Amino acid sequence: MNGNIILSYAKAMEEEDWDNAQKLHESQDLYKGKVIGYNKGGVLVKVGMVRGFVPASQLDSGRRYNNAQSNEDR
Repeated sequence: MNGNIILSYAKAMEEEDWDNAQKLHESQDLYKGKVIGYNKGGVLVKVGMVRGFVPASQLDSGRRYNNAQSNEDR
């Protein structure tokens, strides 16, 4: 293999991740991901190979509970 094949594969994967990020944005579904960095304005997350910024105002800071728990346990 030469470098062009690897580069093309990496580029294709990056484009696929961008498409996935765009679909996620358009659907407005919640995204559960790992924070890879932060600053005073928000956090950095990864969607595949793509890094994204989430403003602090868009973060859900509430605690997560198991659906089996009753409201009395919360």
